[in-house]
Amino acid sequence: MKRAILIIFGIIVLVLIPVLGATAAQEAPAASQFEVVAGAADGYLNSPDTVFNISSQDLLLKMLDGEPYILSIRSSDDYATGHIPGAVNMSGGALFTSENLAKLPKGEKIYVYCYTGHTGSQVAALLNLCDYDATNVTWGIMGWTKDTTVATKQFSNTATDLPTETTINEATVTYNFPALDVTSSTGELEIIRAACDSYCWNSYNKLRA
Repeated sequence: MKRAILIIFGIIVLVLIPVLGATAAQEAPAASQFEVVAGAADGYLNSPDTVFNISSQDLLLKMLDGEPYILSIRSSDDYATGHIPGAVNMSGGALFTSENLAKLPKGEKIYVYCYTGHTGSQVAALLNLCDYDATNVTWGIMGWTKDTTVATKQFSNTATDLPTETTINEATVTYNFPALDVTSSTGELEIIRAACDSYCWNSYNKLRA
């Protein structure tokens, strides 16, 4: 009798183990939206395979060897004045809507350029967070052409002579992470996309079409 009871008890335990495990997994606290985005950013920034920038000369070599996907995030008016041959144009402020992201190729390198390379590097990073393979074109259109009617923004090469120091300054204060609430979705890619869209909408809304 005792043997039968032990066998029945063992069977019940074996049946309940996966159920209890699933319940525990469901009750485990989900990562916050901030943690999801921060994790994706950490993966992008620390990956040995990440290529952050490409020069105009190297991009030209790729164009001579094939038809790379080139994305201009300049305004439509400036794009119409002149752009890198073959480049498509999407406003940086509107790029991270689901509709516009669906127009970009997955599994293919995307070369992003703006006016000076600054915004382009940000957008390329955000695209990588959204599981695209993007690289910024160094100096943007300014690095591609000296025609000031096309490359309307030019930097001076004159260096300033401001003071420096040798003191080692350490970060000693611990701050709370910012609260992030950009979507009701729990899907990681959707959280990242919504965060990127929110950032770009607020940062580049002058370019949004």
